[in-house]
Amino acid sequence: MRSAGVSPQKNSETAFAEGDEGERIIANVLLAAMVSQLYSEPAARAYVEYAYALTKSLAQRSVTYRPPQPSKFAQLSFEIEGKIETFLVSVINDALVVPAFSSDRLKRRFLRTPAATIKFLDIELVRFMLRLRTRRILAALETLRTTMSQTALVQTVEYLLAECLRHQVRSEEPLDRASDCFVLAHDLVGRKSYPLAALVLNSASSALDAYSNSANCSATVRSMKGRIEQLITEISGLVM
Repeated sequence: MRSAGVSPQKNSETAFAEGDEGERIIANVLLAAMVSQLYSEPAARAYVEYAYALTKSLAQRSVTYRPPQPSKFAQLSFEIEGKIETFLVSVINDALVVPAFSSDRLKRRFLRTPAATIKFLDIELVRFMLRLRTRRILAALETLRTTMSQTALVQTVEYLLAECLRHQVRSEEPLDRASDCFVLAHDLVGRKSYPLAALVLNSASSALDAYSNSANCSATVRSMKGRIEQLITEISGLVM
């Protein structure tokens, strides 16, 4: 899965090898699109090839494949020079599957002027039931392999997301949402992605706010909320 020195972060790479086969197909295509934008089209090819190999193997065993559980994704929103951009990123084994990159690389790649900034706005955890019709995906990836370009990658990603993400599964339980946010924040802090970790912790805090207004609110929940606020303060100090 390595190409031109580009690879997922260490935590993601371990999770990536162990995740559901269908989820890894989607994750590799999303990775290819990100790597193409951050680095180069040749660097993205390895991810396309890996997705193709996974799909080819899966197609020999199943015409239509559905992972048994809803699949997790993180929806990242940020502002670049006044324009809001949104990306969908796979979450496998509670870790974001993203290529290694730095803030400087993001700025060099996306900003036209040195004074411009990239501002992270939100990160939301979402779940979708997946349905992979393997022959269709295989055909799309075969076409992409022969006409590899950033435009073709974006079109393939749009097709696969429309084809495979059947319906969103929403969790109405505030504690469940808070728990998901805690786990992802732990992964992000481990990577020193403090701005994103702070956003996730804010989401956890909001979820607990909803729960704290109910009659079932416990001292443990109130203590958890206090700890979240303390962590957000500590993280804010690290990024200043």
